[in-house]
Amino acid sequence: MTSKFVFSVDYNGKNYHKYVESNDNFQIGYHNATIYRPNCYSCMYAGPNRCGDLTIGDFTGLGRVASVDGNIAEMKYQGVSCVLCNSEKGQKVLAQIGDEKYLSIDSRPIEEALKFENQLASPSIPSTYRNRFVELYPEKGFDKACNVVFKKEKLKRPIIHAAKMCVKKVLGRR
Repeated sequence: MTSKFVFSVDYNGKNYHKYVESNDNFQIGYHNATIYRPNCYSCMYAGPNRCGDLTIGDFTGLGRVASVDGNIAEMKYQGVSCVLCNSEKGQKVLAQIGDEKYLSIDSRPIEEALKFENQLASPSIPSTYRNRFVELYPEKGFDKACNVVFKKEKLKRPIIHAAKMCVKKVLGRR
């Protein structure tokens, strides 16, 4: 199976990256809200009123509310981050970073972020796998508990991935 997730960091001219398979237990559990700490499901910070100066996250809603230009459209398929300014200090920091060309910054409608990143509006909802995982984890450990609760999920993922690749190929996207 091909890698779906890549963690990448550029530091002092060197690029460090780790490829993670799409059927990785941590990735499945994280992305479907099974393995979060209990307080994540009632987090007072997962909402529109943020106490930090900046909020940084994935931008899965990019282009779903307003069209994007060529450069941004191409980057969308490589992964684009969403940065929300929550204070005047956050605005100053982001402007300085943009002025120094550390980032390519494009203003987007806030609805693109809020509508497609659920934790910007409210805390996560536990997955249907959560209770079974919590029950099995103390006895079986992380990987064995995940293998039990994600068994069907892991069977479906290669089929879904192949279908997505076919659609992208037809549409001429990477």
